[in-house]
Amino acid sequence: MQSHSAPHRATAEQKAAFARTGAVAVRKAVPRAQIDRIHRDLLEWLVQAPDDPDAIAAYTRRTFAEDMSERPEILALFYDSPLVDLASSLVEPLELENVERAQVQVRLPERAGGAAQPEKPVHVDGLWCGHLPSGTLNSFSMLVGIAASQVATSSGPLRFIPGGHLLVADWIRTHGDAPPGDGYEAPEPIRTKLSQNFVAEPGDAIILHYLCPHAAGLNRLPNPRVMIYFRLKVVDHDGRVLLADPFADFPSLRRNG
Repeated sequence: MQSHSAPHRATAEQKAAFARTGAVAVRKAVPRAQIDRIHRDLLEWLVQAPDDPDAIAAYTRRTFAEDMSERPEILALFYDSPLVDLASSLVEPLELENVERAQVQVRLPERAGGAAQPEKPVHVDGLWCGHLPSGTLNSFSMLVGIAASQVATSSGPLRFIPGGHLLVADWIRTHGDAPPGDGYEAPEPIRTKLSQNFVAEPGDAIILHYLCPHAAGLNRLPNPRVMIYFRLKVVDHDGRVLLADPFADFPSLRRNG
């Protein structure tokens, strides 16, 4: 993964890095004042949210603060930042569908007497993610994650497998799916590959290929770790094609893979 100041279009270096590793970090993608306002609102939501294991498990599977996910100020984190042009340039000449909602993911601090938050094991969203029936595919093209808080190695950061999009596509072509008994998460030969943490300051962002397996561990620091995600999909996206061809939604990157 390579980190860069936020451009309006992906550079040749960024495109090559994304094709090779499935990830590009964009530092200072969103102004600090803008992300701090959202962070305050989300912390206020957390104070009022139920603090029981079932609720926390549901939020962790789907989203925290679902009632905030379509707010204009949340969507502006993507649309009013260089991220929209950068992401669009990765899929050109294809075009991206409009994004109508975000996903908020919080890693809560471990604390005595509080509800335990489950870890998120290595998974691929909408494919190998544990809680979906076998055969389900809710795919997209790429994931954009924006740090709304500081993200440290001990705060349950997003953890991904560099080059994992290529590994998953090769597995699908060879095996067709995860083997039985794997909990419908990423197959053992993939999920045990060396992973990398996305460590960030508020306003930093990461763009991750849909097929790149990722996870999040426990937050051992005193403050919530907050990320805001946007799932991007090209117009006429065909998930079944992308499973076997990781460049189906990124035709201009095929020569870099």
